[in-house]
Amino acid sequence: MYIEKLKDNDWKSFEIFVKKNLVKSFISKKIFNSFWFKQNNNWNIEIAKNDKGQIIAINMIIKTLCKFKNKKKIFVWTSTAFANCEARKSGIFALMIIKIHRSYPIIGALCGNRNSLPINKKLGDDLNGLKLRRFIFIHNKKILKILKKKTHKEIRKLRFKKIKKNEPELFTEWTNYVPKDIDKLWKNFSSQFDLCINKDYQFLKNRYEQSPYQKYNFIVIRNNKNFLIGLGVVRPQKTKAGNCIRIVEFMSLKGYEYIVWNSIILQCEKRKGIFSDFMVVGESQDKYLLKLGFKLANKNKLFKQIPNLLSPLEFRDWSYSFHVGGKLLNKIRTIKSKKKIWFTKGDGDRDWPTPSDIKN
Repeated sequence: MYIEKLKDNDWKSFEIFVKKNLVKSFISKKIFNSFWFKQNNNWNIEIAKNDKGQIIAINMIIKTLCKFKNKKKIFVWTSTAFANCEARKSGIFALMIIKIHRSYPIIGALCGNRNSLPINKKLGDDLNGLKLRRFIFIHNKKILKILKKKTHKEIRKLRFKKIKKNEPELFTEWTNYVPKDIDKLWKNFSSQFDLCINKDYQFLKNRYEQSPYQKYNFIVIRNNKNFLIGLGVVRPQKTKAGNCIRIVEFMSLKGYEYIVWNSIILQCEKRKGIFSDFMVVGESQDKYLLKLGFKLANKNKLFKQIPNLLSPLEFRDWSYSFHVGGKLLNKIRTIKSKKKIWFTKGDGDRDWPTPSDIKN
């Protein structure tokens, strides 16, 4: 048995393996996997083969750059991993996972399942209970159409907060392109964090303009001097009740956070959103979100009933776990404030299309 990087001539065998072993929601199309798992013509997928040359295990990672205490470091998200009985019995799958943690500076893991969570806990750290948290803003009662009937009575009791209009000196627009002057805003916004993905112009352009099967919009907020003060990256998702607006990125000039959030949620409402949500690891924006009228679903039984999976509609609750590992783990543990860490739903593999999205 041996471990090696996936090569182009392994693709057919890889495709057969994942279709046989992975859940139906896994996207096996080559164009999709090339976007996420291939860089400089090299696959970020390791495979284990038996003595017959058959694939018996896979480990897929998303490689990017992060800012760690003002220095750029390689950051790796764990993604899909699977081993058949032969690989698990031999121990080679455990070696694959350990190798990743010993090879890269920083490893991130989100939403672990019953198989991956024990590994994430053993090799990583949750940094004093950090989790991926979901904030939800309900715009109107049309949301009842996608909720279970047992929640209807409580939802009808809610008072829907009226959103203030934009300040007259602000200009907000929807675009399909990352603003060219985003790097100044990103430098200002990211200066408050000790650990975050490096979301400069090139990252945002590659991630959101070129993403296969997903269409994203950019909500751009400027002042009357045309200076960029805020940005939201959103993905409107159609349901039988109306649009659900998934906010996957946020950044703001210091001191303008509440104004920028207000502008973004106002635009979501203008696009006839029934609800908007935002997922984040880190607490720097909590007070602005809660003041505006977002509710933290992780702590609210009623809001936990609002489905996260919409295509198709599914009421399965997510695991919101977060763990970080890698060679720099001991240094990362020195970060004590949860306001100093920032990861969003769009960073790793949490905002992917489903087979239904691709079919439609």
